Amino acid sequence: MKGKFVFLGWLVVALIAGCDKAGGLGGEKTKTCFACQGVGKTSCPNGSSGWKDCPGNCLKLSQGVWEHMDVAGHPATDVWRKFYKSGGGYQAWNQNHVGDVVEMRDGVPVNIGKCSICGGTGRVKCPVCDGTGNVVCPVCGGKKVVPESWTALDNPTVKTRPSQFKLKDGRTLVGRRLIIIGDQITIHTATGDVVVKAADIVAEEKPPAQK
Repeated sequence: MKGKFVFLGWLVVALIAGCDKAGGLGGEKTKTCFACQGVGKTSCPNGSSGWKDCPGNCLKLSQGVWEHMDVAGHPATDVWRKFYKSGGGYQAWNQNHVGDVVEMRDGVPVNIGKCSICGGTGRVKCPVCDGTGNVVCPVCGGKKVVPESWTALDNPTVKTRPSQFKLKDGRTLVGRRLIIIGDQITIHTATGDVVVKAADIVAEEKPPAQK
């Protein structure tokens, strides 16, 4: 009977240890991801609308020069894009023709119809987020949590890792040089900017890739 209690006791300990380990990443304690605030997704780098300008050669309000013109039968709020003829003069199309393709033929601009890529909308679904406007968080990989030691300034996903500044008073600051004025250096850290004297920095240890 005593053996059974001992076995059950070890089983409980094992289960507790297993649960504790499952709550971390690689055995380290975790915290809510600072990049996605625990959602697991962030806004698409191409914009949160999920759409981007058509890559085709069609009219887009984001390209070319659009201007207000006094055109009979059209309101003053319309914007127009001019295409100049080789023999002088121009032909213009307003915002209602966004998504149309204008080509030069024999020196004359000709509207040949709707863009075959975007269907005449001037926009296409973003291939990065598939039109959702969101992507898997690049920091936590969608796990919603990150190791407790990670910061926005220093984590494996950061291309340029910060340096470690060892000071005379025993402190170690993890950050990057921000401003140098005279003998004072401002170091940008995860918790804010810290100003120290250059003479107080005993050593600056840079990540291996930056040495």
